Amino acid sequence: MTRTVVAIVSLALTGAPIGASEPDFRADDVLAYENIETARDLLKSARRKYEFVRTACRGKLDADRTLAVRVRLADCEADVEKARTALRRAVVHLRILALAYAIAGHDFPAEVLTTESDKLQRLVGDKAPTGSPFTSALSALSGVRVWLAKPTLPPNVIEAGTDLLETLVEQAAGLSRGLDWGATKEQLRKSLLHIKECQLRVRREICELRDSSRPEPWRDRAKPALEIRSEVVLGKGDRVTLRHRIEWRQYEADELEVTVTASDPSLTVPATLKLDFEKHQFRFEYEVKAGESAGEFTVTLTPAVGKPVTVQVTVK
Repeated sequence: MTRTVVAIVSLALTGAPIGASEPDFRADDVLAYENIETARDLLKSARRKYEFVRTACRGKLDADRTLAVRVRLADCEADVEKARTALRRAVVHLRILALAYAIAGHDFPAEVLTTESDKLQRLVGDKAPTGSPFTSALSALSGVRVWLAKPTLPPNVIEAGTDLLETLVEQAAGLSRGLDWGATKEQLRKSLLHIKECQLRVRREICELRDSSRPEPWRDRAKPALEIRSEVVLGKGDRVTLRHRIEWRQYEADELEVTVTASDPSLTVPATLKLDFEKHQFRFEYEVKAGESAGEFTVTLTPAVGKPVTVQVTVK
């Protein structure tokens, strides 16, 4: 129950409804990676432009050459600022992913993503502006602009800019490696599917509380009732253990046979379940295995006495 309350509060804080779709979370994974790659490309572009500036400043600067250098330097500074903005966007998506992991109960990846987000913020200068690589690089580029106005000053500021930009490129390249995107993709996918199932469970519990307050005809109390599950999400080839609650009510027998049928042969389910009051007084479980067919399917449980229930199974 505590986990359920935490999930509802956390999702409310992030603006995601209880029934938020899994691709909304998956988008943060993709967008974080794309923003980091965008930053890498922009920093490489800035390095190429600065190479032109450094080479030109080693020679004689006439009016036309000085103008060309200033234009290229301005473009270089703009690329560095855009790269910083892209990394800031990546931080937002990484923190959303960390929250998604935490809600799903996966503390380790949540801690890793939070740590990497902190590193990113230090890199761009949001946590410690003084001495951050981006702050130092932009300061060096500003120094080159001052030097162009007074070229009699020592040209060592030009070489410093080269070293700082090279450092930025290397650190941006290491971000993807540090996050190990390729190795964590499958783990992330399964975690997101688990988040989806948790959200559906929260919705189901709310619906059950609502339905339990409604009066029920006396004649139905003599029949057992199975819990109604709304939906489960699986990846191709995945297995999941589904758990249902059962209310035996005033049912006279101690045994109940439940027939399990799937709407598609790609789903593997047990043919029948034999429930015993002593063993399954409150709940029972069974395994569903997804095949290689993606789509929306159903698994129907039909008790020998009482109403059948249907589970929506989504295979992705």
